[in-house]
Amino acid sequence: MVSQKTIANCFRHAGFHSSPESGELLEDDHKDLPLTELAEKLRNRSYAIPDENLYVKIDEDLATNSEASIQDIVSNVLNSNAEGRDDEDDSE
Repeated sequence: MVSQKTIANCFRHAGFHSSPESGELLEDDHKDLPLTELAEKLRNRSYAIPDENLYVKIDEDLATNSEASIQDIVSNVLNSNAEGRDDEDDSE
């Protein structure tokens, strides 16, 4: 199970910092404030609010797979077929 301290450290690492004033914001009569109003209140109290574009585009340039050329694909298929034939020969 993940502890509350671990979660708090993750938020702190992401740039979200708490202070005694943060509790005041949540205890206001406006608990269901729109996000834009809450962000404005935080800015007025000198909180550093990370730009949302930072989070939206954080992995935009991250390579999740390599681009294989036709030659690479053919080579992989031929190797797989050759390995399959070797397995068949061993089983006989």
